[in-house]
Amino acid sequence: MKKRIIAILALTIIALSFGAAAKAQNIQITKFEQNATSLIARDPLNLVTDNNGEACAIIRFFVRDNTYIIEPNAGVLRTDTLIGEMRMWVPKGTKRITVRHEGMFPLVNYKIPIPIESKNTYEATIETANDVYNNVHQSHPVYLGIGYSLMPVSGVSATLGLMTHHHNLEIGATYGLEKTDNLYFYNKSDEAVAAYKYHPIHLQARYGYSIDLSKLVDITPQAGAGYSIAIGEKVNNLTHSTSKYQLAKSLYAFGAFRAILRPAKHFAIQITPEYVFCVSRDHNSEWISKTDEQFKGWTEGFSLNAGIMIFF
Repeated sequence: MKKRIIAILALTIIALSFGAAAKAQNIQITKFEQNATSLIARDPLNLVTDNNGEACAIIRFFVRDNTYIIEPNAGVLRTDTLIGEMRMWVPKGTKRITVRHEGMFPLVNYKIPIPIESKNTYEATIETANDVYNNVHQSHPVYLGIGYSLMPVSGVSATLGLMTHHHNLEIGATYGLEKTDNLYFYNKSDEAVAAYKYHPIHLQARYGYSIDLSKLVDITPQAGAGYSIAIGEKVNNLTHSTSKYQLAKSLYAFGAFRAILRPAKHFAIQITPEYVFCVSRDHNSEWISKTDEQFKGWTEGFSLNAGIMIFF
């Protein structure tokens, strides 16, 4: 039942993340403000009036290329295209604009955050999702993550990662807090030769590619591999116990889908559903997996990890 609930939750998070990605706007306006010191709109050579004879305002759009189409709701009276800049004369009271660019989702009906007044100059910066990602993330690419994992290993996790140009490389470890029941090993004469209860430690390496949904949210599909070490704690009621059975090791691979909320440059919250499947087991791990479902589940099935990330 527990596995089923976690599987449903993980699939729901993945579906919602894909839905958000489908609706993501590639174009964003990251700054819109008045330049009170600029006299461009008051220069008689630049003076443009609207249909009522009132002087227009000028909005200076700073862009990476000049193939954007900008459509204010109140209409455009004049447009000048310069290198890295588009100047647009608009009527007083313009409240919304739509920005389009070939190959990108449009930014529709962006609400201008300040009043547009006659003979004033305003400045706006238009960026794509990649521009926003680079501005927010690349100045602090190294991060430390601390989290808690639920299934297949319940326990605390720590990661060290590098996130640069959308590529994400990470190494980490999970220390399992749960333990198996007492497990007994027998010789050919059916005599107990060892008895341990196990808890797991997982070592992982993963690669991901981040997809920026907004200035605060991105998703990162990931793939990776891990090394699982189950460490046995000797059962006291067995007088003689061989250390041959103290460790059980296995290799596993996984696919993950991390969602990150980054409200500040140095801090983020993450939730990561993933699916884990075993690649190979040593003799002890193989034997224990056949007799203990909890042990087997440590390297198979859905997992969910949540925690914080601190960027440096």
